[in-house]
Amino acid sequence: MKFDLKEKFPNAKLHLVYSANGFLCLRESDTHVVCISNPVMREYVILPRPEHTHRKICNVHYAFGYCPVTGQYKVVCFSRIETHDPATRSSSYKLEVEVYTLGTRTWRNTGHFTHRLRGRSDVPVNGKIYWLVNAEELYECPDSIWSFDFETELTEHVSLPPKFSIEDVSSYISISLGVLRSCLCVCDNSSYSDLAIWVLNEGGVWTREVFIRKTSLRNWPFDDVVRPLAVLEDGDILMFCAWKNLFSYNFNKISSNHFNTSGRYFDVRAHVTSFFSLREFEGENVEIF
Repeated sequence: MKFDLKEKFPNAKLHLVYSANGFLCLRESDTHVVCISNPVMREYVILPRPEHTHRKICNVHYAFGYCPVTGQYKVVCFSRIETHDPATRSSSYKLEVEVYTLGTRTWRNTGHFTHRLRGRSDVPVNGKIYWLVNAEELYECPDSIWSFDFETELTEHVSLPPKFSIEDVSSYISISLGVLRSCLCVCDNSSYSDLAIWVLNEGGVWTREVFIRKTSLRNWPFDDVVRPLAVLEDGDILMFCAWKNLFSYNFNKISSNHFNTSGRYFDVRAHVTSFFSLREFEGENVEIF
């Protein structure tokens, strides 16, 4: 499926935030334009601008997901704001959190978050969004996982799998979050010889469910972050690596299949089409492209 919004946004570079039940959330990084679209219905709505994006900020991170309990779709905006202390001439940072519920036309401030999010690490799972949080002293190295509950709008700490320790934090650059069989997973590609995927079950216990010997495969991405996307009907695991490699792994044949992507940089998210119309959300100004 291909759809083009250039006519509606001629000068914008839209980025995919996430997909939920057929809806796509797209953002424009420079102008903070955020829109929700159902490409099958050729519909889209432009959200009002979050309040904190009008202030001096360092960066903004968006998340999008669905709450199965309330049936609501929500966009979350994390604005990293710098504040200055004139007395000490020092600066500090905090993440202001705003939530937009589709159909309300308003952003709500739900407080602030003190940790630093790792960009593009978030995944929605069963009514929550999970992301890696960076260690303050090592910007590229996440030291924990946090979640945001779309029902309660509260954040919660989630422990990393047992093999990870703060002494081994340098290897965290090559880990990522993903979803396997509707469960949160951590993919560890830090070892030269193997790749492991840990899955968080409903009881909150991590188990290693996937183990791949990389040395027995050709053209395997040895050092980059690998993100699991989905388990296909034939049992293959579809994975994404280094913003330009899409491939699958077959356990029976112990082989990997690399898809031709012409070497271009892109992003991939799992998407399921839907004929649910945005017009069902009263108050939203639905437009057609």
